[in-house]
Amino acid sequence: TIFVGNLPLSFAKRRNQLQKIFSSVGKIESTRIRNVAVKGVKLPPEQAGNQNLVKKVCANTNQLDATVKQSVCGYVVFCKQESVEDALKLNPLEIPDDDDDDTTGPRRTRHIRVDRATPCHDPARTVFVGNLCFTADEETLFRHFTTLLSSNNVVVENVRLVRDKESNLCKGFGYVLFHDKSAVAQALRCDGSVYMKRK
Repeated sequence: TIFVGNLPLSFAKRRNQLQKIFSSVGKIESTRIRNVAVKGVKLPPEQAGNQNLVKKVCANTNQLDATVKQSVCGYVVFCKQESVEDALKLNPLEIPDDDDDDTTGPRRTRHIRVDRATPCHDPARTVFVGNLCFTADEETLFRHFTTLLSSNNVVVENVRLVRDKESNLCKGFGYVLFHDKSAVAQALRCDGSVYMKRK
């Protein structure tokens, strides 16, 4: 099983898109989407308080809350273990952003995070990022570091924001994983850079 983060919000309704992305890696047993920010829906009295049902109904009726979080995450279960290793080699994987409503300019892309279902983080290639606003998102933070370090040929592999389980809002911190550990020293020089009006 692999974890896939920073997927477009539209994947909440079109889970088959997740299968299309990874079908070339190996035979897929199943896919599922998680961490969908929903607006809420009234349930029958006997189901009151059933948050899992609220999320399912909202996802199926397209009552998603893009003001809270503009991405979802998912899981892909492969039939063979080797497919997991091949999928991990795709980082950083860039896909078209299905939620891009701007039809006048070039199509935007989104950098998705491919990881093991139980991630094993490499601290030698990772930096901690703090003082993030609650509306921070993976894609803009990815682009922030890519832009700051572009002259040094640094490759950002993925971004992981820590989010509140109930609200799906960023808790104010996250981690940036680089392709090479030599990038960490360069990234630390970005301390104090301004992202979403915060240092």
